[in-house]
Amino acid sequence: MGTNCRIAVIIARNDPSTPGISQEAVRAALLTMPNGVLRYWQDATENWFSFPTFDVFGPFDVNLQPPPSARQSIIDTARAAAGADLSGYDNVVVILAPGRALAENPSSDPLAPPLVPTGYDAGANGMGPGSAAVLPSVETHTFFAHEIGHLLGFDHSWGLLNHGVDYGHTGAQSNVYGDPYDIMSASSFGDSSPVFQLPAAAIPAEFSGLTSAGPGAARALVHFYMPLALESVGRVRHVQTAEEVFVLLHPAGSRLTSQPELIVWHPAGEDAAGRGRVYVEYRQFFQFAAGTRWDQGLATTGDDRTRAGIVVHTVRNASGSDQA
Repeated sequence: MGTNCRIAVIIARNDPSTPGISQEAVRAALLTMPNGVLRYWQDATENWFSFPTFDVFGPFDVNLQPPPSARQSIIDTARAAAGADLSGYDNVVVILAPGRALAENPSSDPLAPPLVPTGYDAGANGMGPGSAAVLPSVETHTFFAHEIGHLLGFDHSWGLLNHGVDYGHTGAQSNVYGDPYDIMSASSFGDSSPVFQLPAAAIPAEFSGLTSAGPGAARALVHFYMPLALESVGRVRHVQTAEEVFVLLHPAGSRLTSQPELIVWHPAGEDAAGRGRVYVEYRQFFQFAAGTRWDQGLATTGDDRTRAGIVVHTVRNASGSDQA
């Protein structure tokens, strides 16, 4: 039981003056190293996902227009450079190196330089099988894990009103990215930082940004999109009564045999889409449990919004959507 994902990775270099990235480095960063991006999702889903087909093409030098350049255009250019039939793969990942280029400076300051280093439009172009993503080699583990999450079928989670980096810190606010306890939201969570640093020695030098990782994926999100991933290994306790119920809840990722890591309360008014449902999980890093390591960035003292502890998620409608 589970899901096999066939992934094609294309290494595309947009600046030939920068060092290239080897296929070996890509395999390590995404697939084989203990803290690899795909290993992250295996941890989060109790090994629900497996990657029996993982092929790397390139590196190829590509010519791109200066940023901004639509991610779909980048994906199409990389696929053309690979020159291979990729129809047999579920997803395509473009590793864009370095993923930045000089572009026109939007500043009105007459003393400002005319060109400034600017990142290309990166991220996923959809969710689930058939989708693809552009991942700049300079980005973080958190960014990589977030975008790969889209390819595996997970959408954004919502939460507290915040001014994440996707809104330019210009005062614009949104509830998107407002959940510091979920990788599909927290990478740009306001002024909080639910991330930690992986040992640099364990990361391929070509992907130095991958040292910044976390937080874990919310068990609520995993269950909402792929309930069997947790149900099949006994990680869920369902509650359907208004009476008091006592449940010993274990930390997400602790993986104690058939012990619950998620409580799902189903109120009388829950509809067929799950609206009204309440999820409860316990988030904290413990040295003895490798699966909890992604939550090392959660604070254990003070009043930080991203502190360790019991986390409650609810299922309800959210206005608007985007696919960053």
